[in-house]
Amino acid sequence: MIRPASLGLSRIAAVFIGTLVLLVAAASAADPAAPIPTISSFLGPEGEDLGGERFATAVSRAGVAAKEVAGKVAAWRQSPVAGRGWLAGVTAGFGERAHAYAFRFSGSGALERVAHVPYGKTPLPGGSRVWVAPVDRIAAAIADGPRSRLRADRPPLRITINRAERTAAATPAADVRIFEAIAWAAACEAGWMPTGEPAATEASLAVEAGVKSFSFRLGVASGGRRQELQKVGVSPDDVHETLRRLFAAVAPQSPVADTFRLGPDAVILASLPDRVVFTADGLVRSLDAHAGRSPWADDPKAPKSRAGSFVARRGTDDAVQIVRWRPTLGLVDPTDGSIRPLAPLVPAGDWAFDIAQAGTRAIVASGSVVAAFDDGKEAWRHEESEAVTCGPAIVGDLVIAGNVAGELFALTVAGGAAAWRQRLEAGLFGRPIPAGELVLVFARGSDTLIAVEATTGRQAWAQPLGDALVKPPVATAAGILVATKSNRVLLLDPQSGKARAERLFTAWIGDVVPLAGVPDAAVGYVACLTRDGTLTLLRGTDLEPLAVRRLNVRPGYASPAHLIAAVGFPLAVPGPVPVDGEADELEAELVGGLGESGDCLLAADEQGYAWIVPLARLTEDRR
Repeated sequence: MIRPASLGLSRIAAVFIGTLVLLVAAASAADPAAPIPTISSFLGPEGEDLGGERFATAVSRAGVAAKEVAGKVAAWRQSPVAGRGWLAGVTAGFGERAHAYAFRFSGSGALERVAHVPYGKTPLPGGSRVWVAPVDRIAAAIADGPRSRLRADRPPLRITINRAERTAAATPAADVRIFEAIAWAAACEAGWMPTGEPAATEASLAVEAGVKSFSFRLGVASGGRRQELQKVGVSPDDVHETLRRLFAAVAPQSPVADTFRLGPDAVILASLPDRVVFTADGLVRSLDAHAGRSPWADDPKAPKSRAGSFVARRGTDDAVQIVRWRPTLGLVDPTDGSIRPLAPLVPAGDWAFDIAQAGTRAIVASGSVVAAFDDGKEAWRHEESEAVTCGPAIVGDLVIAGNVAGELFALTVAGGAAAWRQRLEAGLFGRPIPAGELVLVFARGSDTLIAVEATTGRQAWAQPLGDALVKPPVATAAGILVATKSNRVLLLDPQSGKARAERLFTAWIGDVVPLAGVPDAAVGYVACLTRDGTLTLLRGTDLEPLAVRRLNVRPGYASPAHLIAAVGFPLAVPGPVPVDGEADELEAELVGGLGESGDCLLAADEQGYAWIVPLARLTEDRR
């Protein structure tokens, strides 16, 4: 059943659908006598006109003299004077946090320029008059000739808006003009050229309004192929960004199949067959990838029950372990989010613990102590004279760890008895990484990767890297994959440590992930994500670039830029996570046609959205 929006949402939306004020501008540079009509619909949250006279003045200050003509009315993308180009300024959105847009059209009706000021970017005292400054900024941006002109090679896209309503009366919150203006601007930001004329690519946007949110279904047809994406439970504040990402996902050559909302400062920990586990707002959360909602209900009386620092690791049986390592060590159950205590000792870092395959024995390093725990009870304890800064890691029946003085040592898993000790280099740090019969450790004082024999501790080789590691090295079938903070990716020979291949990037490296072992992906692929939003597919044997794709989003600089290789993951997710746990009263459901799954890469960006890149889009057209 489809229900009209509530009165509150309708009222705050309706104030931005007012009478359009026609302004007549002075001549263009080509013909000083030819008037350029200028349309404005900048209104305040109480319906007051913030745009007519101010927009004319602002356009004049920007270099296009304008004069308001009273009594003229026109729609924002309908030419008020036949054969003449025109400017249109529109406030579209909900409440005081609406967005300001401006469009410039040619005499033929083709879109030439677009300017956008997001909500809340230029607040002014007085609350209701926050759009005085955006009007000035929009006028300057839209008149700024070459820098704001749209490229002629953008693919044209005709957008049709469909409003769903049960009653004959129009629902103000779902007025077509609001979503049409937002959709045109969002499509432009995603690389399209919106047009009102028939085009090779046709888009239909279905809009449904609920009490607190909206639902969208975007269908795009081109060349006999149709893509369809839906988003449910979209808050009024997220309408523009949601539409921008939907249009970006369906843009030609886009590597992204879909994006979905996670929350502020979100970091994806792992993907499971039916869900994504991530952290946001200091809590570990879960998203049902098929239903678009969180199956874990946060207890409002105990919101810290799943708070802390979390990390995901893949065990020796290839199963994903989700661990809370601070304030105390615990194992997260991916089915319901409950945490089983493993040890009362606080690890020194996310590298300072390891868990046996069965998940019952945990080895923890804290200060100068290495201790083993069974079901939360201490089984044995070993103390060093120096702080333990490397490991521990369980390798076979041994526990391998190192101290700050450069001594690497092994203890038995069963009883903690000393097995061997080897002096390497000072500053051993991080987690020891098994690589066949070797164990890799990093000395951060000299930025050197060192390999030792796991059973004896004898040093096999040492390879200076010249900088710190982006992440722990990864052993692959082709060698040892290493990424450093000097923007280098190296493939090392596991027997000698010498570089078999090297690739230098111009931007900071966020993450490097080998794709060997992912079904339907060729063994030997490596995905590299840089902080400028570029995803590069490398050949695993020699690190030669096979495909380079620019994403429409950027990984966050303030949080880890993890790439997660997801197997059989849904390539479209219905909607965002309801962070406040309150269900909307939207009764209409947009479902169907979104069940396709595949192998893909997942990551969260700086705005708290996750994006999905199918591996098929990277491998089918390698260039």
